[in-house]
Amino acid sequence: MNDIDTRSATAATALVPTPVEYVDVVDDQWAQGQLRCSSEELANLAGSVLPRYSGGFDQYDVLNAGLLGGSGRSRSELEMLLYARALRNYGGDWLSPQSFAVRVQANCLSTSCTSDQWQPPPFVGVRWNDSETAQGRAAWSGRLELTGRSGKVVDERIHRVWAQLMANYRFQLTPLPVSVDTTLTRARGVGDCQAISLLLLEELRMLGVAGEFRAGYLFGGRRCINHYWIEVTDTDGRIKTLDPAMAMLSSRFFDDRYAAFCFGSRVNKLIELATPDGTYAGHPCPRRDRRGFLLVELMPERPASQRSA
Repeated sequence: MNDIDTRSATAATALVPTPVEYVDVVDDQWAQGQLRCSSEELANLAGSVLPRYSGGFDQYDVLNAGLLGGSGRSRSELEMLLYARALRNYGGDWLSPQSFAVRVQANCLSTSCTSDQWQPPPFVGVRWNDSETAQGRAAWSGRLELTGRSGKVVDERIHRVWAQLMANYRFQLTPLPVSVDTTLTRARGVGDCQAISLLLLEELRMLGVAGEFRAGYLFGGRRCINHYWIEVTDTDGRIKTLDPAMAMLSSRFFDDRYAAFCFGSRVNKLIELATPDGTYAGHPCPRRDRRGFLLVELMPERPASQRSA
């Protein structure tokens, strides 16, 4: 069995196709660009991994085939590998304060937008010092300090639910309507960071554990990854961060130490949003959905001791 066949078999074992009612078809060229593969390799995947629809493949099936395939070159994998590299930087320090220059861009979903009114992104702790707004687009820049928080979970209920989640579910990218439906997540056994976090929160609340759903971005290279996790109040009275998606991905992209860290601790590469829907900028466009999707970029700032005089 050759290399691409081996990867195909691995992905086929793991991939749970998108439910047909949520399929969003992309063409072969888009799929090749995401997987960074040849037309021959794509044809091989189509025969063993990817369900084919009229006109191409479902975009989430393509993204998951890349994430699970093990080629090391798909865009889904490279995003995780960049984050893994960020985790290794600064000697693998996940707690100490780190300063960043932040730039956020937003574009209206309407190509004929005439509104130049925008609300700044609701990022916790960002000091905005500049903004540019125009018809259909906007940009903000500022500074941000991110600090990690160490925590050890005490509550045995949380331990039990976490262990069950890790044993019975796997990470997989999903469309938004699937991500927010915990019934579907239970039935499929897979979910993205939003789906898995919502399921974990639901299970813990049923046991009487107080918790909140959180949204934000992970710094993994210049462009940030939008992300979801939860925070719970432990029996010692302290707030603990639970990041089940990153824990699930640790065996493939990170390591056991980071998987354990995700159970109670908060990494210093996490930007929190004031509201769960803060991945969009408020924008009173009369033509389309009154939101603009955010593109977030961070640039680490060197400590003062390393700057030239």
